[in-house]
Amino acid sequence: ATDNTTSETSETFTFTVNGTVDGPVEPVATYPAGGALIYQSTPTLYWYCTSLDADLKYEVAVSVVSETTNTTDYTSTVYTKSNITKKYQAIPSTANLSSGVTYYWRVRSTKASPAGHSTWSDEESFEIAASASGTPTIPTQYYPVTGDIMYSATAYLSWGENNGTTDHLYDIEYGTDENFAGATQVNNLAVKHATI
Repeated sequence: ATDNTTSETSETFTFTVNGTVDGPVEPVATYPAGGALIYQSTPTLYWYCTSLDADLKYEVAVSVVSETTNTTDYTSTVYTKSNITKKYQAIPSTANLSSGVTYYWRVRSTKASPAGHSTWSDEESFEIAASASGTPTIPTQYYPVTGDIMYSATAYLSWGENNGTTDHLYDIEYGTDENFAGATQVNNLAVKHATI
């Protein structure tokens, strides 16, 4: 408005800010989850975090005793790992995970300066199967899944195959058409993840 007068208020508009750079944010544990039966004794844990803070690192903890309060540490653990820079972590054979046992796991984000950490993620669980087969099976997509919002111009894809094999190769397709017309294909991947 002009001439020292005030106009009517404009129409109201809304916007949403995705992500934050304010410090550690509670991650979301994605796999294995819901008591999934895992056909290998060294499973890889996957999670994601909506923070845009490039300085965040992650800490994971695995236990045989459930703790659903995310502000309380596990009273005992079979495996822990801190200062993780990726959003996944393989549990090594030295953890000696046993078949037929239910394991519980959580992850939290950490930052060195200012020092601090988020609350633990919601707890997830899995069980190690008694035996495994190396026969190829349809992989399970871990992340992203339908409808996930990506907070980066590059996407990290991850998947798994619950049969205990370590020598399979994988092909992936991605594109903007749901029927994969004109899709980009990447073949013979020896790992269960890719950045596109």
